[in-house]
Amino acid sequence: MTKNKFSKITAMVLILLMMSNLSFGVVAITDVTSSHWANDYVQNVVEKEIMLLNEDGSFKPNANVTNVEAIIVLYRAAKAAGYLQEVNLNTLTSKYESDLKALNIPVMLAPYGGDVYPALAYALENKILVMDEVKYFISKDKLTEAKKVDVSVFFGKALNVYKNENLNKIISLSYKDAFDISLGALKYVNLLIEYDIISNKGDSSGNFNPKSIINRSVLAVYVNWYYKAIKNEVTTPMDPAGTPTSDKAQTTIPGSANANTGSEANANDVVVTGSITDIFKDLKLIEIKETTGKTTVYDLKQAKIYAEQAMIDFDSLEKGAYVKLTLSKEIVTTVVLDKVYQKVEGTFAQVTEPMGETLKFRSLKFQLENKSFDFKRVYDSTPITIDGVQKTVLDLKAGYKVVVSYDGYDAKSIAAYSDQYQFTGMLNQPIDPKAPMTLEMTKEDGVTFKQALTTSVSFGDPVKVLAKNDIVKVTLKYGVVSNVEYLGQSKDLMGTIEEIHITKTPEIAIKVEAGTIEKYTLSDAAKIVDEIGNEVLTIYDLKLNQSVRIHVGIGGIDRIDFSYQKEAVGFNGTVTNVFSTTNLLVVKDGAGITKTVGFAQASGLKITDYKIGDELLIKGTQLTDVLFEAESIVITKK
Repeated sequence: MTKNKFSKITAMVLILLMMSNLSFGVVAITDVTSSHWANDYVQNVVEKEIMLLNEDGSFKPNANVTNVEAIIVLYRAAKAAGYLQEVNLNTLTSKYESDLKALNIPVMLAPYGGDVYPALAYALENKILVMDEVKYFISKDKLTEAKKVDVSVFFGKALNVYKNENLNKIISLSYKDAFDISLGALKYVNLLIEYDIISNKGDSSGNFNPKSIINRSVLAVYVNWYYKAIKNEVTTPMDPAGTPTSDKAQTTIPGSANANTGSEANANDVVVTGSITDIFKDLKLIEIKETTGKTTVYDLKQAKIYAEQAMIDFDSLEKGAYVKLTLSKEIVTTVVLDKVYQKVEGTFAQVTEPMGETLKFRSLKFQLENKSFDFKRVYDSTPITIDGVQKTVLDLKAGYKVVVSYDGYDAKSIAAYSDQYQFTGMLNQPIDPKAPMTLEMTKEDGVTFKQALTTSVSFGDPVKVLAKNDIVKVTLKYGVVSNVEYLGQSKDLMGTIEEIHITKTPEIAIKVEAGTIEKYTLSDAAKIVDEIGNEVLTIYDLKLNQSVRIHVGIGGIDRIDFSYQKEAVGFNGTVTNVFSTTNLLVVKDGAGITKTVGFAQASGLKITDYKIGDELLIKGTQLTDVLFEAESIVITKK
């Protein structure tokens, strides 16, 4: 072989090698494309080997997560962050191995191989789990799937292993379904919000959805931000509500005439423009159709958002809005509403049939304040709301007030208001009818409504001062509040059931801690939760003298909860009978009162451990005068 031929072959090999490395740093995942909403998160956690691919190179982004996988991923994140040493892990695994085998927990789990026992041992040792929880990780030889609230608790406990935050604080979550989150989980959900691992806004309906099963895409988002938090890579300080503290005040737009020169974009920053095609409020993500035609999802957790030279919040973004994004090192730092449309108000008159040869549109006719008429083109894609509810142009009626955002002859969005629209909700701040200022409330759908009140507004009771959390019915006339009527008060109560009336409109009377009895109707949509958090009970399962926590909402009692943590009490007694088939003990206490003792579901107590004549110290919950639920039992004398 000649020298020239050898040089040519060498050059070709080098070129091929260079071409093969063009995508260096990007993992080839067969089922998560670059346009997938979670692509960046999946890439991050797969590159760090926190989450693994299957043998065929797939990630399976929509596959449900099991409790075991959630713990494994937490363990692998701590390992990737440099917190764990192999020698300690081997010792820990040996410590818990026999107990895990006794529960039939599999030793191997694809695609994580033999990480199962080390991960569970790590979680048990650090109090992220207790063994009583692990036994529910498998049911009928099948691994159980992970609920969002449980995953949040796992991540919250794991995070606090490294952050050591004080969790004993007053917590107020803004989720519409916050009452569905168990008391024990609230502090961990709040901790994740404070570290910006999850959003405090919820999904598009404002819900947290604690009982929903999460998939691998969502788990990738969780662990991506969790890893950054324990590696101290999250630099934006957060206030208790989960909002970047630097975003509180109004600020001039970077690069504007009044902005500091230090806020100017760097030469290496990337600018992207396009229109918003989707918004993921729970994760603070937006999907953008760029001017190039490419659709991409961007994370706005660390971004400042501006419109008309003032800072706005994430919830102010709307589908269809044109935006300009500035990215620094692939992180979105600034979002600017790139084009602000003009607006015109009027009264809707009529809309034509479709016209046009290529782009079909209708002509919208509306009357202006000076009695003249204006016309705008409306397309099928034009966003239209009536009293805040998504509608179509055909739902508009003559006389409706319309606010049209437009560009030339084209309507870009239409907000319409009827002559009467009513809704109910809870007040977020008090109102004095004698000097009304602002109405701010959370509507039934979880959306916050806020409007300055005019002097013409009327009240159902013109004297009564409305308090925070009062339930009210509001009437709008052409989008303006015209009447506010008091309906009741939203509140949480703890007590015992005194009366149950099963009629067409069921009622329940509760004896509260103060000793008074309060009676409420049971909402049609009421949820009744058993002691382990499942919403499986009905009114027919309720019994007199049961201790409960209830929530009184807009339609009456909307939740009855037996899963809250009851105060543990105890007594000494002697076993007089043992019923093995029903797991019940009959015990006579020191005062000579005979009590029937059952076992709490997660207590781990076994009926076979006790015999007639045993003297016991029993701790748990007093359900009635003669019925007791034991959480722990100590045999003081056999």
